[in-house]
Amino acid sequence: MRLSVDETTAWAEDFYVRAGYPFNKDVPWASIARDAKFSTSKLRVQRKRNEIDALILINVSRTYGMNPLAELARIPRWQYLASIISMPSTRQILSSLNPRHILYEIGDRLGIDLPRHIELEPWISYYARFSIWFDVTGGEAAKNRLAEILQLSSPTSMNARLNSRIRFEVDDILDGFVSAGMDPIYALVLAGWITDTEAGYAQTLRRQSLISAHIDELLFIMQKQMRSTLRLLASQ
Repeated sequence: MRLSVDETTAWAEDFYVRAGYPFNKDVPWASIARDAKFSTSKLRVQRKRNEIDALILINVSRTYGMNPLAELARIPRWQYLASIISMPSTRQILSSLNPRHILYEIGDRLGIDLPRHIELEPWISYYARFSIWFDVTGGEAAKNRLAEILQLSSPTSMNARLNSRIRFEVDDILDGFVSAGMDPIYALVLAGWITDTEAGYAQTLRRQSLISAHIDELLFIMQKQMRSTLRLLASQ
C-alpha cells in the first residue's frame, strides 16, 4: 500500500528538521518534489489519490546524505526495518548472480578454459533473481503468501514480478515480503531501490560468496537457473 499524504507529511516535517532545513509549511510539497527529483504534477496526482510513492523518501534521503533505509524505518508501519539485520546466505547471494558467473566459477575449479569474468554485473542484472531466490528460500508457500498479500490473483502477474517484467514497488516489498518470510532489505537491493552499501552489505559480499561456495552449491544454483530459463523459453 502506497504512503498516505499524512504519513508522508509527518515524515517530511521530522526529516527536514533533522537535516537542518526546517520544513516550509507554506510550500511543503514543492520542497519534497524538488528534493525527490519528482515533477510537481506527478506528485500532485499522487497526493490527490492519497497514494505517495515511497521512492520519494529514498530520493529525498539521498539528496541530504541520509540513509534511505533508516528513513523508511521512520514510517510507523515500517518500523520493523530498524530491528532487522539482513544477512543473506551464500545460497541466497548465488541465486541472484548472473548465470555466467556461476558457470565461470565452476569452469575455473574444473580446469575448463572459459572466458574470464572481471566484474560482477549490478545486482539487478539477472532477470530471474527473485524467482530463483524464492525457489531456494521460501518456495511455493512464500510465493503464494506474497501473491495473497499483494492481491495478485493471476499467476501471470506474480511471475511477471518474479522474472523482472514488472518491478516490485518499494511498498510491495515492505508490506509483503516480511509476511511471506522473505528478507525485505535484501529484496530492496535486488529490486534496485537501495544499494548494497545502504543495506549494510560489504561490497565484496557477492564475490566472497561466489569464491567460497562449495562446488555442489554452485551446481545446485546452476541447475535452478537452467530450469528457470527453460520454463521461460517454453512460455514464449
